[in-house]
Amino acid sequence: MNSSFGENVANLRVALKLSQDDLAQHAGISRSMLSKIERGEVNPTILIAGKLARSLNTTVSTLLGEQPSQQDRVGNIQKFVEALKTADEQLEKIIACRKEIETDFQATFHQTHVFDKEGRYLFVSLLGARYIGRSSDDMVGKHWRDLELPTAFMKAFEQHIMTVFSTEKPLTTEIVYPTPNGLRYFEYRIKPLINENGSVEAVIVSSRDTTNNRIAQFELANQISKLNQLIEICPIGIITVDRHGIISIVNQSVQTLLSPHSSDNWVGKDMNELLDWAGLDHDQAPLAKALRGEAVNLEFQNDRGVCWQTSAFPLRDITGQIYGAIAFFQNASDVLPR
Repeated sequence: MNSSFGENVANLRVALKLSQDDLAQHAGISRSMLSKIERGEVNPTILIAGKLARSLNTTVSTLLGEQPSQQDRVGNIQKFVEALKTADEQLEKIIACRKEIETDFQATFHQTHVFDKEGRYLFVSLLGARYIGRSSDDMVGKHWRDLELPTAFMKAFEQHIMTVFSTEKPLTTEIVYPTPNGLRYFEYRIKPLINENGSVEAVIVSSRDTTNNRIAQFELANQISKLNQLIEICPIGIITVDRHGIISIVNQSVQTLLSPHSSDNWVGKDMNELLDWAGLDHDQAPLAKALRGEAVNLEFQNDRGVCWQTSAFPLRDITGQIYGAIAFFQNASDVLPR
């Protein structure tokens, strides 16, 4: 072999940031032998030259300083093209996976985790780690038990993850978790990540803090409860119906004014089954007109001699669409002539 072989070995080793010990161990030769080869004091055997070339990810011809033949060049180009194709395919898969994740979780889910089959963290978003007072680097590669996360909460979470691994189906649920800022509600979605063999290799968990929504729902329910109490004791009869004319709210005053039926039996019934509009056709009744967008004020007297006034109005959502109607009934026996 020519004298440039050892010099080329040394130059490539240094370029790859390998020590003589590293290269010698990888090639299966002694450090002293490698040192002599690099100084040109000995010529390596073909076997040792091949080991050094493989360890340096090159060829013996390159270490000898020989120019590759045209056939070698073509072969190298083909290998390069194949490697480029493989890398491009992998990149395409990554982009497709990212688009899928963004489609599923954009604008709604803010914390992301990826778990392997043993329940270890493969990825933790910065926000996800921050919520529990950790760093992403501190969590990756570890199980929640290694991190001493709360067992009472994490066991149920782990069970959900294992369910997705076994069923290969996504799952959405909610959990209450203790954070440095107190107990918080989290809605999370667990989705399987399928490998090229069609099996679940990992799961991705994306979650969002729903605590404020929970508080708002509680306050809304509390206000609705108070409103229902006021409606129930109100001396004016109140009925609401959905857009199909099905009764959704009715108070006890309606029973006194309009019908001997208990108001408990009204909810969920068609308004035309229970309300007698003093001979009016159903489509001319106040609530029916309100469902068509009209505001109605009428006076009636039922077959029991009770005179009453009614006002009915459509209920609209923020887009202006009618989703129901409401009617108010008031005893007017002392006002209207009999």
